[in-house]
Amino acid sequence: MSETTPPPGDPAVPAPGAPAAPKAPTPILSILSLVGGGLGVLLACCWGSGILFAIAGIVLGFLGRRREPNGKGLAIAGIICGFAAVLISIIAIIVGLVIGFSWIPFASSYNYY
Repeated sequence: MSETTPPPGDPAVPAPGAPAAPKAPTPILSILSLVGGGLGVLLACCWGSGILFAIAGIVLGFLGRRREPNGKGLAIAGIICGFAAVLISIIAIIVGLVIGFSWIPFASSYNYY
């Protein structure tokens, strides 16, 4: 063969017995961000108990977005779900406090014998 002609065969197919191309690492932080944000949204209506999961989802989302370029979409979804869960949790806490404190005037009118 001359030096100018390429060798025969498809260059995209590895030779038999050659190691496969390394896979990209799993975006763990981004996945945990999405799980935390989702749990935060689900638990936000339970008197705001989802706020802890939401904050964890937000923090992990920002870390995953910076450290894991292949999980950027998951990280952004986790951040959005986390902020939505924080907002819903704050509203649920405020509504719970308003409802709880609105019963105080009626509590003193009961006669406990």
